[in-house]
Order: sequence, then structure tokens, then C-alpha cells
Amino acid sequence: MAMQKRSGVTPKGESAYSKWLYEIDDRYGGDKYIGTLKLVKDGGENDAFAQEIIDRHAKCGGPENYCPAKDGDTLTKKANEFDVKAKHAKEVGEVIPDPQFAGAWSIKFKSKHAPKIFDAFKREVKREDAEIKPGDIVRFAFSDNPMDDPKKHIRGCYLYLNKVQLVEKRASSSVGGDEFDVVEGGFEVPEAATADEADF
Repeated sequence: MAMQKRSGVTPKGESAYSKWLYEIDDRYGGDKYIGTLKLVKDGGENDAFAQEIIDRHAKCGGPENYCPAKDGDTLTKKANEFDVKAKHAKEVGEVIPDPQFAGAWSIKFKSKHAPKIFDAFKREVKREDAEIKPGDIVRFAFSDNPMDDPKKHIRGCYLYLNKVQLVEKRASSSVGGDEFDVVEGGFEVPEAATADEADF
């Protein structure tokens, strides 16, 4: 019996690589928006959520390296032109763990469309008024699509990003103005327009 599609909402976690919530990640020929969620291993809800993704992906015969959920303790730091230590390690075959995801899960969601963003009260906000940065606490509304079609060489259970809820700002934002005091009677951004309630 084919595995059924499902939809749901993630536990609260940290946003990582948040740039790709606002821009299409066209590196390596990509054409999608990407949301990456960092879930701290907790021996409870977070671990169960990540493990379910791993299990569903495996049941569809999906390659392990393409699984949307990855154990952060097994991720390695990618070399770039500014990281001399990582570049040297790559050249000599050494592995440097990625400290960003140590003790956590890295879970990746993708979308062909820019995801809508909601505040903690389930109100939709303009994307330019809600600058999500790495470290901010978020939840993702998602759906998955189990695929097992060996003829088309498509196997696995992949995650689609539908909406983002910004639960808590933890990172500093370039659109903030903490250095200013309030100017009474001046311009004020209108309150977030109430839209249909999100599935959070």
C-alpha cells in the first residue's frame, strides 16, 4: 500500500540559512525557496519528529544523502575560499564537523513559491516587515510527498514549505532601529493586516 501524503506543523526551532526564505537558492542550478530548521536533540518531540521524516524517506527507498532530515552531529563543514582550515582539511581528506548543527537536527523544506510569513498571533505580515534571520525561532507549516517510482528514478519522501511562523526574534535585524528613541507623532508602520488564520 502506497504511503499517504501528509501535512503538519513543525516543532519550534531555529531558522538557519534564512536568506533562502526570501530568495530562490539558484546555487547548483536550484530553482526553489528553502527553509532550514535547526531542532535541538531533546530525547522527545524534536527527535521523534526528525526520526519520522527519516523513516518515511527510507520506506520510499530514498537515498540517505537526500533525506530532508539529517543528524547535525554527522554534518561536515563545507570549505569555502575564506576558510583556510576547512580547505586544507578537504585537500588532505580530513573531516571537520559543522559546529552550527552540533547536538541538533537539520531539516530542509523547499517551495517553488515564496512562503507566506505569519507572526506569533497567526497574522500574516508582509515579507519585508518580517526579516527572519539565522537564530530566530520559527515553525514551518509543511506537506510531504512520498514518491517511489523506480522507472523515473524518483524515490524518497520530501518536504514542501507552505508557510512560516516567526515565533521569536533572537537575531539582530538590519531593519531594526534600536539605536533610535521614539518620535511621538511620527511615521508608524501599520499593524499587521489580519488575514485568514494560518494553520499554526
